[in-house]
Amino acid sequence: MSSLSDRLPDRVDDHRANHPVNGSDDVATRDDSYVPRDASRTDSTSAPIHVGRIALDRLTRLLSDRELAVIRSVAAFRYLTGHQIEQLHFQGHATKDTAARTRRRVLERLATGSFLDQLPRQIGGVRGGPGPHVFTLGTVGYRVVHGEARRSGAPRGGGPSTTFLPHTLAVAQVGIDITTATGRPGIERVAIETEPSCWRSYQRGLGGTETLKPDLYAEIITNEFEDHWFIEVDRATESLTAIRTKCQAYLDYYRTGIEQRQSHVFPQVLWSVPTDQRASQIEDVISRMTNVPDGLFTVTIASRTVERILGGAS
Repeated sequence: MSSLSDRLPDRVDDHRANHPVNGSDDVATRDDSYVPRDASRTDSTSAPIHVGRIALDRLTRLLSDRELAVIRSVAAFRYLTGHQIEQLHFQGHATKDTAARTRRRVLERLATGSFLDQLPRQIGGVRGGPGPHVFTLGTVGYRVVHGEARRSGAPRGGGPSTTFLPHTLAVAQVGIDITTATGRPGIERVAIETEPSCWRSYQRGLGGTETLKPDLYAEIITNEFEDHWFIEVDRATESLTAIRTKCQAYLDYYRTGIEQRQSHVFPQVLWSVPTDQRASQIEDVISRMTNVPDGLFTVTIASRTVERILGGAS
C-alpha cells in the first residue's frame, strides 16, 4: 500500500444514481419499451423529440430497468460503443451471439425513440472497414437523465464534442473494465466517477479558482484494502510539457490539503499509457519535478491498468 492510502469506511456510495455504469444488477427481466417493435422505422413520426413532462414520465416508466441503465451509462461516459454497452448491460445470456442480438435490438429501439443517437460510422476500423457503432444521448434521453431543463430536451451547446472521441472511448473502456470487475473474488465494492463529477476545484495561492480534471476517479474495496485513484488515460497525443503541467496541477491540489481534510486520503494518480517508451517518458517527467510525495504518481501500460488498480498499491 502507498503511504498516501488510508482506511476510509464511509467514502464509497453505491447509490445507483451516483454510479450509473454499474451493470451487475441491470439484467432486464422484461423486454418492454414504448417504442415500436419495428425498430427499422426511422421516419420522424417514430421519434417523439418534443414531449411534455407527463408524456416524458409515461415514456420513462415504460422503459425497462436495463434500458434505463443503458441510457444512464451513455450519459455518464458521453459516448459508448455498442460492444461497450454490451459489456456493461448484456451479460448473463446463454451465448455471446444471443447477447449481441439482444443488445442490437434494444439499441435500435432506443435510437428510434431518440433516447440515444448513433454517430455515423467512420471508415478505418478493423482491417480498414467501418468503425464501431458509437452512441450518445438523444434528445429524449437527455431529458430522461437531466429532467425538463429545456423543452426541446437538447443540451446547451449541442451535446458532447466528438473532437476527442478516441480518448473518450478509451477512458470509458477503463471505467467499464473496472466496473465489471465487481464479480471477482475478494472485491467487495467498486465505485467510479466520470467527468465532470470527478473534477476538483481549488484555489492556488492568491490566484483564481483552478479545476483539476481527472479522466476518472475510482475507489476499490476488497477484503484486505481500500484504494482511491485519479486516473489519466494517455494516448501519446499530448506533449510532455502538457503532461508536466497536468502533474503539477495534481501536486498543487495535493498541497491544498482539501482532499485530505474531506476524505482523510489523497488518491494515487495513475497514468495509463500505450507503450513502455511512453511510460519511460512520463516517469522521467515526474522524476524531474521537485518535492513530489512518494507514491503520488504511478505509470502503467494500458493493458495492465485494470490489474494495477484492482491489485492495490504496492
